[in-house]
Amino acid sequence: IITAARMFKASGVGVDIDTKLVELSNRQAKADGVHDRAKFIEQDMFKADISKATVVTLYVLPDFMEKLRPKLLAELKPGSRVVAHDYYMSGWYPDRQLSLTVPEKKQANGTDKAYLYLWIVPSTVAGDWRMELEPGGNRRQLIVLTINQQYQMINAYAKNALGEMKIETPLLRGDEISFNLTVGANAYQFTGKIRDDKMEGTAVTPGNNQLLPWRASKLAPLQ
Repeated sequence: IITAARMFKASGVGVDIDTKLVELSNRQAKADGVHDRAKFIEQDMFKADISKATVVTLYVLPDFMEKLRPKLLAELKPGSRVVAHDYYMSGWYPDRQLSLTVPEKKQANGTDKAYLYLWIVPSTVAGDWRMELEPGGNRRQLIVLTINQQYQMINAYAKNALGEMKIETPLLRGDEISFNLTVGANAYQFTGKIRDDKMEGTAVTPGNNQLLPWRASKLAPLQ
């Protein structure tokens, strides 16, 4: 947090249950001239308010990573980033990971390898959506979009009055969604933003720069 404040002008709050480490960190922040942007408090991490965070950094053991996952998904806004050092959350595959050679770790850990994992908190999109595409004229297309979801991993199906339609390369990244869908004789690339139970964006066909608006509303589940 101190490095982020010093190098990138970021603001952050550090949470630890060790009083001495909190005091040490606050003294260091003051010594580095970033105490107005980098603060440290003594608190249980499970009780910390993380709702305003855009990035959460973690260096905790795997058992705690698993216990923190529900809190991260419930309190962080879609698009927020979670970055962990060395330990990951099983089942929630990281959006990106890196391995680094860190010689000074070897004496303490027996290895000179450090691992970094990045997760981007996804919007909740699972369920059925009523989608409208405006190709122009009086040719408005009504499509039912069905999405299955496990964290940021999604697969999707679509159908209209004429039957099932094939969706390819569905991708969810935070509050952004994209997929390819053929409507009639035209193949479209859809991109859009998710906000609560609404999706909205544009679709384009290869070789054509005309952006066609589309929108979708989530349908209530059948009782």
